[in-house]
Amino acid sequence: MTKPPGPDEAAANVTSGILPISAARRGLVDRARKEWIDRLIDPSRNNNLLFFRPLKLATLDLSDVEPEASRALIRGETTPLDRLVAPERETQAVAQAKEIRKRAIANLEDRGLETLYLAYGMASWPVSDEGRPATAPILLVPIELELRGRDGRQVIVRRKGDVQVNLVLLHFLTQTRLSRSTRGPLRRGGCRR
Repeated sequence: MTKPPGPDEAAANVTSGILPISAARRGLVDRARKEWIDRLIDPSRNNNLLFFRPLKLATLDLSDVEPEASRALIRGETTPLDRLVAPERETQAVAQAKEIRKRAIANLEDRGLETLYLAYGMASWPVSDEGRPATAPILLVPIELELRGRDGRQVIVRRKGDVQVNLVLLHFLTQTRLSRSTRGPLRRGGCRR
């Protein structure tokens, strides 16, 4: 009885009829992959996942929500919008939610992009170009907004999928750490909820 090939990659490749890949070729492919990933992510101020900018009508600030209501939404419980905003802000919040929902539907239908997320936690840090500091969501919670009642005056917020780490922020931090590792540590920025 013969023994199956061990963990040695070359032995496994030879016995399966596949020629081993040279280290030089593997290095070229890895470099090309890294460059391709770097080109996919826009590090400029146009990227809202790195330089979030609140909009008057298309951003709904839920930073003053009661912690239990926030946790319920994160757990996946269906939550009425009026539980997430103060009573004096409810009328404006409904108008904002309708606009956000309308834009999300347009993005999905026109571009095939899911853009309706709740940002949970924001990271900020100073930038070297003297512009406004970078502000990026840390966690992204996919949600859906359901309009109920006459004229859609009641808005229901529901988590639509798994909570995700902002991969653009993660990529940026990885690249920043790697590019600055020879120049010293990053300066400490801020993090707020």
